Amino acid sequence: MVSLIVRPAAHRKAVRTSRLARAELYYACAGEDVWAPPETVAALAEAMKADRVDAEVETYPGTHHGFAFPQRTVYDKAAAERHWERLNSLFRRKLG
Repeated sequence: MVSLIVRPAAHRKAVRTSRLARAELYYACAGEDVWAPPETVAALAEAMKADRVDAEVETYPGTHHGFAFPQRTVYDKAAAERHWERLNSLFRRKLG
């Protein structure tokens, strides 16, 4: 798994880097995240679409950064299960 923190001014670099990817990309974003606020996530999604990058940017409303990990106080079981299913589905499609 690759984790990417997209800061407001740095999302352009993330998009440039993503253009070089030769794989399908999946971004799972918390609805409440000081490291990647909604406007940054929206800009990332728009740029991926505009550049025709094979990417999905998904936001999990009501969650906080780190929601997918049970060891964290912000763990959200329902969102984490959806996140891991989406990620494992990508792995099954691409890796067999």
